[in-house]
Amino acid sequence: MSLNPVQFGKTVIDQFGRYLRTTFPIADERLAGQVADVLRHRIAGRPLLYRGPYIYLNRPFEPGRTLAELRAEPKLNLHPALPGVFPYETLHKHQELALRTINEGRHALIATGTGSGKTESFLLPILNYCLHLRDAGAPAGVVAVIVYPMNALVNDQLERLRFILAGTRLTFGRYTGETPREAGQMEQLDQSRDYTEAERAAYANGAAHFGSAGLPLPWEECYERPAIVARKPRLLLTNYSQLEYLLLRDQDVTLFRGAPLRFLVMDEVHTYTGELGSEVACLIRRLRHVAGKQPHEVICIGTSATVSETAPPSPAGRGAGGEGLFTTHRFAHRLFGVPEASLDLIEEHYRVPRPPDHLYTPCSGQRPGAAGARARRRLGRPAPRRARPASPGTAPGRPGIVRSDPQPQPFPL
Repeated sequence: MSLNPVQFGKTVIDQFGRYLRTTFPIADERLAGQVADVLRHRIAGRPLLYRGPYIYLNRPFEPGRTLAELRAEPKLNLHPALPGVFPYETLHKHQELALRTINEGRHALIATGTGSGKTESFLLPILNYCLHLRDAGAPAGVVAVIVYPMNALVNDQLERLRFILAGTRLTFGRYTGETPREAGQMEQLDQSRDYTEAERAAYANGAAHFGSAGLPLPWEECYERPAIVARKPRLLLTNYSQLEYLLLRDQDVTLFRGAPLRFLVMDEVHTYTGELGSEVACLIRRLRHVAGKQPHEVICIGTSATVSETAPPSPAGRGAGGEGLFTTHRFAHRLFGVPEASLDLIEEHYRVPRPPDHLYTPCSGQRPGAAGARARRRLGRPAPRRARPASPGTAPGRPGIVRSDPQPQPFPL
């Protein structure tokens, strides 16, 4: 079904107005009427509550190298099973830069827009590291802690990991307030295997949900709290409030005490400002202390789509030039407690538009409209009537309607 952007914008604005009136009700009818009049009032022709609607065209990202090409670079040391685990064959340029940065042991702030693949930017090097640990027979332990500001983001990431990590023997778990305290509540595979095409189709069609007989949880997932503490998953998804509890409770702190912690990811890092930012900064340092790690031993990664648009030059040359984003760069350095020189800023790279190879050029010596006139004669159609030129400030084709501003105005909602 097609979307009418004007009608859709008006619907959103109407719903927002109803939300304000119901969330903040006014008992006095006269005051309520005055508030309604003010909300409908325009100042200098502009409404008080909204602007727009705006049209934003997404530019295509600059493509990076394929995983096969990156695997051919000995310096990256990518695991041969990575192309089968990672769902995409070709990376964006900023994803490739993030992979190189994190693989070198440098901290990263991935400041790219919504829908640009920030999750894949940090997930790729983490999975590569865990696959090498699996082949080396390393003991169980938390390698990556991925912190989200809200449980909805945790749950969304959890469902993605179920399909990505099924059959890899890379364990993962979600530890939030929604994590069950007792085992045996969900159907789970008793051995490691990938999901079949039928199971994936059943999930996509809504015919099956995770934990049911038709779509059991993967063997790799640690679903309940006892399973997380006992199996110590490689990837642990949580939020900052729950991480605080995990570091305080004796039965949970064993997850991090002496753990082979290598990665700490803070999603939506721009939310950790002010008092909350101070608390989270202390939490990061306490996590490293419990794990017995120094700042250079744990790679800190922050992601955000809401940061400044220009960046200072990073030591590795991966940030944008100029002197903007100095505040953001310094903010990440203070939040993570790592040297500024060891932190790189990763920004999106857009494909440069190029004109087509063959541009249309009209035949020389031909008057404009001559081709159309010949076509009309062949079809027996009359020539279109020419409109009389409008006087300045007069709406074309509508005599007597004079604009105060002859410039075109946006359509008011």
